[in-house]
Amino acid sequence: MKKIIPAIILTLCTISSCFFGSIAFAEPDNEKETKKTTYSPHSKYMLMADLGSDLVLYEKNCVDKIAPSGFAKILTAITVLEQCDDITKKVSIKDGILKDYNYNNRNIGLKYGEKISIEDMLKAMLVYDAGDCAIALAHSVGESYDSFVDKMNETAKNAGAENSSFVHPAGFEAKGQKTTLMDMYYITKYALKNKTFAKIVSLDRIEIKPTNKYSESRILFNTNQFITTYYSLDHYNANVYGVKSYYNDAENCGVIAKYNDLQNNLLVLCSGADTKEGNSFAYNDAKHMITYAKENFTQVNVVNKEKFMAEVEIPNGKDAHRLLLVSEDRIKTMLPINYDAELLEIKTETKDKIYAPIKKGDVLGKTTVYYDGKKCGEVNLLAYSEIEKSTIVYIGKKLSLVFASVYFKLIVGIFIIAFVYKLLDNRKKAKRKKK
Repeated sequence: MKKIIPAIILTLCTISSCFFGSIAFAEPDNEKETKKTTYSPHSKYMLMADLGSDLVLYEKNCVDKIAPSGFAKILTAITVLEQCDDITKKVSIKDGILKDYNYNNRNIGLKYGEKISIEDMLKAMLVYDAGDCAIALAHSVGESYDSFVDKMNETAKNAGAENSSFVHPAGFEAKGQKTTLMDMYYITKYALKNKTFAKIVSLDRIEIKPTNKYSESRILFNTNQFITTYYSLDHYNANVYGVKSYYNDAENCGVIAKYNDLQNNLLVLCSGADTKEGNSFAYNDAKHMITYAKENFTQVNVVNKEKFMAEVEIPNGKDAHRLLLVSEDRIKTMLPINYDAELLEIKTETKDKIYAPIKKGDVLGKTTVYYDGKKCGEVNLLAYSEIEKSTIVYIGKKLSLVFASVYFKLIVGIFIIAFVYKLLDNRKKAKRKKK
């Protein structure tokens, strides 16, 4: 399960394909149309997917090439977390690494020679969008800055981002740097599996204690207005748990939001939105997509955890020759509110040949769920019990298969015919000699 080709999955799984101008988010159903929410979006690039099934519920230009901007810091963070064993370790900011840094961008005013923990810089980069921390982390973790950037791209590929190339850890404009919102979905989902990352991006504020260069603490509020009310009361949402916002200029802002309530587990991405009077319309776009999902889709539990899904033969089992396979986890997926149950299809595949010894919990197959021909969920199938190996039973089974085969019967038949023929021929020869 770890390495599914997500680019194919998400493309095939798109249920609603609503390219907004002045849009009506709508999905026709056999019985009636879903609710319509008329809204004119500001973001040039948009994507909303169900995190449980990778089902795309809405997209706009999500495979177009874009600059990653501040979203690149998500990849920088997870690369740091995977490369660093102890994020509480303090490092000294190396001379000259920030000489080209534009301090018009968000920063925490790192100073050369300042001793600060990797954890504090991670928090400042993710929560406060501090670009100086992104650069310092790339210089402080791994063998070199260039090797760190190489690791970033390796991590992106591992996450399933096949159409991206990262050059700068803070996401600043650089030749050859590109991504897509689809790839940022893969990278963000991958990063959210890390508990430390998930915890940091949901913080409303952080505190950096005094260092050898600062005598007072630095209190920094999350730039993601879904997370905090510090900047505005307009966008705060208690059901949003991260992930990242960015501000390039008044014409290019973005946000990635993880929305979770009792019915929904969504990742919403907006990029290329404009700003008016301090309001980034990326938040408005994200909120309308969430409303659209809540009005038009519902969570359906298609397969329960530990459900019996298949039975397979074990030719060399000692005490048992058949084995039940159960689902590793449940499959929950978002479907249109008035979905047609007849369009749901469950396909189960098992390994061609399964032999003992088998441990309980061994992965021996998978179950895939489709809706209207589109893939919307997958789960491993596990061995329900343990089976020991029996060499005698195995040989016996093999011999029985040999004896039952057409070829064996044909050979035996030929042998009998040849034997009878030889016997008759010998009798004839014997009779001739008597004469």
